[in-house]
Amino acid sequence: MRDWIAQALAELAGDKPAYALVLGRELHWFDNADYHEAALTLLTGAYRALDRSALAEITEVHYANRDLRSVDVLG
Repeated sequence: MRDWIAQALAELAGDKPAYALVLGRELHWFDNADYHEAALTLLTGAYRALDRSALAEITEVHYANRDLRSVDVLG
């Protein structure tokens, strides 16, 4: 898994965000605490590279509050 993450980060650094986006999503849904940081880094990096900063910000907020049982987004 670490090799995949390293490859995705290298491609992201080379302005090729597709693998980072796909692997970041897989790691997100895998939901293993050991990979939360990598998922966050890959997803936010890919979203920003794809000019989707709002999605990157939503992802950051989600990870900062990941363990909440519910969230009031309208309040």
